[in-house]
Amino acid sequence: RKFDYENYLCTLLINEDDARRSAFAFRALNAEVSRIPLVASDNKIALMRLNFWEETISKIFNKNSKKPAPKGHPVVEELVLAMNRSKFTKRYFERIINSRKIANINFLSLKQMEQYAEDTVSTVNYLVLEALNCRNTHADHAASHLGKAQGITNLLRSIYSQKSNQHLPIPQELLIKVRI
Repeated sequence: RKFDYENYLCTLLINEDDARRSAFAFRALNAEVSRIPLVASDNKIALMRLNFWEETISKIFNKNSKKPAPKGHPVVEELVLAMNRSKFTKRYFERIINSRKIANINFLSLKQMEQYAEDTVSTVNYLVLEALNCRNTHADHAASHLGKAQGITNLLRSIYSQKSNQHLPIPQELLIKVRI
């Protein structure tokens, strides 16, 4: 709720309790990994935290693992509960985490910006659809477009806060066209 208020409000509208709880877990994971580059003091520490999440997701999916997923972390515990309730696509979790390994968000092209939005926002939408047991190509297509639009909007909204980090989330090909 604190780091992704708009999506928190939207998730409250999900009628089915188990699906809503799973959706909150996915959104919490996304909020958690999205903050890592912002709160880590350097890139190595950020990569270590992202590796923690990669390993944790692998452990959650591999129930026969000798080392279980860490206990005591609220997001991990909710993800474990979600996995016990339904089957989800591991690739989506990996995409959420791997997309945050980009050290900066200075995009060369609009296509790169769209791909980043797809990986960071649309992927969470796909998981929410799976939580609702909606496996439909038309729904996935709509979720993709919605996620790209929402992701690009979030990037544009972040321009002011990113200037202190020397990042400008506007594709260079567009900046060159308007000669900024």
